[in-house]
Amino acid sequence: MPLFVVSVTFRNPAGDLLLVRKRGTRAFMLPGGKVEPGETHAEAAVREVREEIGLTLPRIS
Repeated sequence: MPLFVVSVTFRNPAGDLLLVRKRGTRAFMLPGGKVEPGETHAEAAVREVREEIGLTLPRIS
């Protein structure tokens, strides 16, 4: 079974990139994670952003 991972890129007007560091790691990365069964890639991206940085993105159709 294939494993799909999504990530989201956030930049401010100055061009700064938002990175997260997940608990127990030393590396910084883009917000994101694994797509759950039955979830679209867009739904996974919205969920991961909400879980990791507390931002609720608008629903993507």
